[in-house]
Amino acid sequence: MYGTTYKGLCSTCKHASLCTLPRDPRIPLLYCEEFEIEVTTPRKTSLGDVESHVADVEKSSPSMGLCFDCENAQTCVFQKREGGVWHCEEYR
Repeated sequence: MYGTTYKGLCSTCKHASLCTLPRDPRIPLLYCEEFEIEVTTPRKTSLGDVESHVADVEKSSPSMGLCFDCENAQTCVFQKREGGVWHCEEYR
């Protein structure tokens, strides 16, 4: 069973490595009484990381989607998609 990637709840369960529930990796598990989410600590970003990302965004001027004329485009920290962003709660 080592090296098997399970989908569904198992992919984020903190007990996945010790689980004894019979599972099939082709079928995602959607309910489990033992499920507990694996809590991860978010990566801290520095101002330098944000400035670097903004510089990268400025270089790759978006030509499609909402980013084209968004007021936040120059300072946006969200990843731009190649086909354009067509839904964004931060769009102005």
